[in-house]
Amino acid sequence: MLSALIFSIGITAPVLLVMMLGYLARHRGWVDGHFVTQGSTMVFNVGLPSVLFLKTSHMDFAAITGAFDVIVVGALATVGAILVMWKVSPLIAPAQHQRGVFVQAAYRSNMGIMGLATVMNMYGDIALPIAAIYLSLITILYNVCAVAVLSLSNQSALELKPVFKHIALNPLIHSLLLGIIASALKVELPAIIVVSLEYLSDMVLPLALICIGAKLDLIRLLRPSLIVFIGSAAKLLFTPLLALVLGKLAALEPMELGVLFLMASAPSASASFAMAKQFGGDAELAADMIAVTTIFATITTAFGVFVLTLIGWV
Repeated sequence: MLSALIFSIGITAPVLLVMMLGYLARHRGWVDGHFVTQGSTMVFNVGLPSVLFLKTSHMDFAAITGAFDVIVVGALATVGAILVMWKVSPLIAPAQHQRGVFVQAAYRSNMGIMGLATVMNMYGDIALPIAAIYLSLITILYNVCAVAVLSLSNQSALELKPVFKHIALNPLIHSLLLGIIASALKVELPAIIVVSLEYLSDMVLPLALICIGAKLDLIRLLRPSLIVFIGSAAKLLFTPLLALVLGKLAALEPMELGVLFLMASAPSASASFAMAKQFGGDAELAADMIAVTTIFATITTAFGVFVLTLIGWV
């Protein structure tokens, strides 16, 4: 039991410590808002695509197709969480413009940074190809569902054209497709390219976690509301539990189930704030849920891994 406890703490503690370094750096004046903005842009446009391409291009193509079992289960868990949260949202969020924000923050995980970080800490590089494919494809579902729930919540017209344009221009999708093609064709990349991509890949998670920490507003933890509490509990407890149940019913392998859980248990994505603001939702509610789930996800994820390790599921 002690070894399982130490193992589970070791998965999330480094994530929390690097985030706290980012928080300290911002408040000591070592970094500023411009650094955070530019750093986050670098992570999204260069760092994460490098990771996705590098890991999928080196993956056996048969293993890539096998990863789609996890994706199907993850998609079902996402849709299931949305339907449940949408049904209960009128009871929790009295204001119409808060309901879509509540639903989105309860299902949309920060997979690209927090999810990948915990997957790497738990499994190392061996699980990254599955996590990379899962991240890229489930992100598409996240975006389409976010537009749907926010439009319905605010009673505005459902416009999917901008979503598909964003997907078509998404560098994560491009890097995934190129990686799958390279894997299928068994392309041997020159060593100089591989080493360069490894440099960029090694940069991604530290920089991303520092930027997340620098953006944290811990004052938001001091003004809790019932909506934030229930929404955060749904994100950190209900959604991962639903994913686990569906994953066991689908007879996923232990590592696949572990990746599914870690991706589902990640905190609410920062994109929730931008989407809420764009669609006229309660952006402050989204920001509060992002802050609360980002801090407490390190605790709930560690506890979940501890329990799952004890019962032999992962």
